[in-house]
Amino acid sequence: MLATSPSTTDTKRFHVPAIDFVFALILILALFLYSWQIGNASTTNAYYTQLITTMTKSWHAFWVAGFDPNNVSTGTQPPVALWFMAISAKCFGVHTWSLVLPSIGFGVGSVALIYQLIMPTFGRVSGRLAALAMTLTPVVVTNLRANNLDTTLLFFLLLACLLLEKALAQDQLGWLIGSFAMIGIAFNIKLMQAFLILPIMVIIYWLATTTSWRQKLTHLSLAAVTLIALSFVWPLSIDFTTTQTATQTSALQLAFSTNTNQSLLAQSSYTSDSSTAQPKQLANSTTHPNRTTATSMTRSTANRPAPNQATTTTATTQSLVQATVGSQGSWLLPFAIFGLFGGLSFFRDAKRKWWQLTNKQQQLLLWAGWLLPVYGLLMINAFQADTLVMLAPAIAALFGITLPVLIRLYHRSTLNNWQYYLLPLAIVTTTSLQAWYVYNYYALLAWLLLAIGAVVSMVLISGRQRRAIRWLISIGLLTIAIAPAWWSLTPALAATTSTTHTTVASSATLDTKLLNYLTTNQRTAKYLMATDQTATAAPYMMKTGQPAIALGGYSGTATTLTLTQFKHLVASGQVRFYYTTGNTSSTAITRWIKANAKKVAPSQYQTRPTLAKPNAVTATNPTSTVAGPHHRPLNKTALYDLSTIN
Repeated sequence: MLATSPSTTDTKRFHVPAIDFVFALILILALFLYSWQIGNASTTNAYYTQLITTMTKSWHAFWVAGFDPNNVSTGTQPPVALWFMAISAKCFGVHTWSLVLPSIGFGVGSVALIYQLIMPTFGRVSGRLAALAMTLTPVVVTNLRANNLDTTLLFFLLLACLLLEKALAQDQLGWLIGSFAMIGIAFNIKLMQAFLILPIMVIIYWLATTTSWRQKLTHLSLAAVTLIALSFVWPLSIDFTTTQTATQTSALQLAFSTNTNQSLLAQSSYTSDSSTAQPKQLANSTTHPNRTTATSMTRSTANRPAPNQATTTTATTQSLVQATVGSQGSWLLPFAIFGLFGGLSFFRDAKRKWWQLTNKQQQLLLWAGWLLPVYGLLMINAFQADTLVMLAPAIAALFGITLPVLIRLYHRSTLNNWQYYLLPLAIVTTTSLQAWYVYNYYALLAWLLLAIGAVVSMVLISGRQRRAIRWLISIGLLTIAIAPAWWSLTPALAATTSTTHTTVASSATLDTKLLNYLTTNQRTAKYLMATDQTATAAPYMMKTGQPAIALGGYSGTATTLTLTQFKHLVASGQVRFYYTTGNTSSTAITRWIKANAKKVAPSQYQTRPTLAKPNAVTATNPTSTVAGPHHRPLNKTALYDLSTIN
């Protein structure tokens, strides 16, 4: 019998989608930026590295996210992102590249998810633009080259959005439950930060589905139950399996603690000798006229904020565009905002009621609903520059979606139509903001950005050179891509992990004189020292391999031991020293120590602080200057000898 030819149905079933080679190149670029020379990088997040090292030693420490080998400080840090890093470290050993490997995977995956979210609705061009913008966002690169939590968080949030899109397209409850499940997992990465996109997800599902309101409510309720169950399963497991006294803080309390969530927002990393993505300054570049310099710095770094200053901002409405942090993630923010207005106008359907959303309107609403809550959160909280990574997907998506839209609006509008001006305004405001960021490093490039942006925008508005419009738009877009691309390239070229500093510089550094004093005088004590929080203990534990007690846990506000328990450790000689940075609140234990223990003379353990130069930038405020030629920084650190307590 002759073989029959396959049916049309079988042919479609085994049809392989055409490969988008441009998108494949973007993924290769992302992999290069995120991983190049990562094995040669000398630093990672010290706190997380110590945490992961402990987690690889036992299944119990793995589950509870134990910071020290004796699990004194447990349940103070959401564990999901750390689980992936610990598995990698267990398989390949504790190395810089093995700790960062999961972040690289999640980063490339996030770029792919951005493309997959946008391409089916807006086409390949918009998908590629969004993926490229995400890839070339400096704060994304710096986070992915370090063992921080943010990149894992972004992956699960983007996956939640993709599953929500499937739930809307196929009208299936399972996809909705899966979407909310991803948010529950994300909660165990960075706590309440994961819930920022939850309101817009609920709104979109309610507006986009055509079922009855009772069925909508039922589906959302089932999804919410899944969300709550996955969010609480880990903290409740810690609380139910750990013996706690009334004064100790439970894992569930910490999960919803304002201090804990603010710590995750403002203290994303604890590395001592690396910084955010910043290119080297040209040797002959002009300094900013309003920026003072420290005479002890080299010419290449004199006009930049110090590493532990550059990444922290105050809570203001302009915080996202401040030069110190905006250069990490806000390069395309003006374009995204103008594009959002253009997109809302372009995709408006006069035949539909306002709540009857098209697929394209759903996407715009999703990314606007992602952008605005995060923007609001960062306006009212002090934050580290690497927290801007939360804005990266929304800005990249809006840029990719609305760039073609603004071009179409420009071509089909006239001078009398406000939509005509959106593209020129987007170009000139974006280049102006980028020039502000670039000026302290490359003054000539800053002026070029301003000039090109202004000329392109004015010619576009005049509309006199219609034949050259395509070239002008291309020049304008290339101009706004140069600076962020170079900023993103520098960590790979410099072979750094480029993590940022905590707001408390002393917590992240290792004082060799203090370390020598502790190890020399430790005697038979089980613990190297007790200290305020895990950030302070981590470098010393990594250096010596010995356990230390973090009395305040991750945030410095938790209660890991009761006063009675700590007194027992002191009386039995298990801990001899208590070291404080002076940046945490007073507790019963610290008050008891200060009232009964003897202070060690600073000259015995403390490296002499360097005198601040006149008009030097201070550690607490990067924009202020210090009056007086011999101002000495305030030092709150203290070391107590607990063996002197009777």
